[in-house]
Amino acid sequence: MEKAKRCEAVPSALRAKWETYLAAAIAIGLTGCATWVLNVGVYPEMARFAPWLRELRTIATALVYVLFAFAAWAKPSFLSKNTLIAVAFGSTVSGGAILFNAVAAHDVASCALGCAFSTAGSVSCSIAAITALTRIDDKRAILFTLIASMAAASLATSALPLPDPRTAVIGMSLCSLAAFGIAMPFAGRVFDALAQSESARVIEAANPRSFLFPFHKVFLCALLFSVVHGFALAFGSKEGVPAYSFLTGLILLVFASAVYASRTSALEDRVFDFSVLFIALGLVASLISPSISEGLPHVLLFAGSEAFRALGIIIACVVGLRNLYSFMPALALLRIHQDVGVLIGAGIGHATDASSESSLFIAAMLSFFLCAFWLMYRNFSFSDTVGEILSIDDPTSAQDRASQERSDGRREGDLEETPERRPFGRQCARIGEQAKLTPREQEVFEMLAQGRNARYIMECHTVSLNTVKSHIKHVYQKLGIHSQQELIDLVQGHPTP
Repeated sequence: MEKAKRCEAVPSALRAKWETYLAAAIAIGLTGCATWVLNVGVYPEMARFAPWLRELRTIATALVYVLFAFAAWAKPSFLSKNTLIAVAFGSTVSGGAILFNAVAAHDVASCALGCAFSTAGSVSCSIAAITALTRIDDKRAILFTLIASMAAASLATSALPLPDPRTAVIGMSLCSLAAFGIAMPFAGRVFDALAQSESARVIEAANPRSFLFPFHKVFLCALLFSVVHGFALAFGSKEGVPAYSFLTGLILLVFASAVYASRTSALEDRVFDFSVLFIALGLVASLISPSISEGLPHVLLFAGSEAFRALGIIIACVVGLRNLYSFMPALALLRIHQDVGVLIGAGIGHATDASSESSLFIAAMLSFFLCAFWLMYRNFSFSDTVGEILSIDDPTSAQDRASQERSDGRREGDLEETPERRPFGRQCARIGEQAKLTPREQEVFEMLAQGRNARYIMECHTVSLNTVKSHIKHVYQKLGIHSQQELIDLVQGHPTP
């Protein structure tokens, strides 16, 4: 009987796994289609009467990601599944309804308002689609699912005719909503966990090595690559329509298959190498474009920049597998840097088109690109960066313990001085004495060893979070550790005096 149940469980688990792959791939592909429709159907029409609306929407996108980053960092309760559903559907429908008539009527004020609403909706839908990828617990599968879905979207859209503005608005809204609806059954559990957890700001205080910070090289690299992506979107565009090609999708699909089939563990570094190679080739091809096929530079530039865009998402997802509460800040910071880069790159692309010395612009860009990566990234490893992110336990388990303690009539963290706990106290005292901890550092050390977080320490000693972080930093330095889990392991592995 038990053997039969186990046999039934295997196909169920396999089916659930493939359902996750398929849902994530379709959702990512639909967001790619929504972006294509926006770029070829909505923006070109806006460019006829208000070219700056495109830049306005890019800035709005960055601002929405700033709000998501703030919510994850300080107010995770705002990230509840119900809140995201309301924002995604309400903003997408409202923005689409406003833009449907405003774009065709060349109503600048209404277009600006519609862009604001639709941006909030599209960002929410995109985040839900990417979050669904975190339900895939294999880095190689995440990479293939993501790049293959991006390639499929590129191939599918290359066969479609350019839509008129109203059709484009409808298509953009429907693709975004469909992606959101498909992703949320899988991503919803992640948002519920985030909304019920402690804030990333508090978790980071005791686990600084579990987070990527705003000016990390990963984000600066995203900024540089996005400059190239923005340049490719603007340079050589015809009536505001970017020079997309189905060849970009084919290159990405072949690359995704090759990387998935390879045995290398440094998948992130191979994607980075591919991105640098194709962008460098694309910039060189742009210099000699009169003597080669007109679309080749754009094919190479888009292949390289799209591959790096996928790399950024992969890094955010893998970071999320190690520390779920670092996922949203990492993703938001990544997209903020990308949006800023696109703005800069688009400006360079438009300037290059308008200049009689276009080759000078491209040569300068190529030189800067190669020099920047030689100086900053020749010894940098994306795979090692992800591998150095320390895993932490799900903080919701700590909340469960706190709830149990409150139901028992005890304040969180109040531990009875039982005979069983006395050896633990002596161990902490001995370790603190050997490390020459101050009395306050010893108190913080013992609380961390008991599994307490920074908020509890703040409330217990009535001090600021920065003060707690300073004490924790000094404790970690004196003990030669980098995370709370290492501290707990140190105490548990220390011989009883």
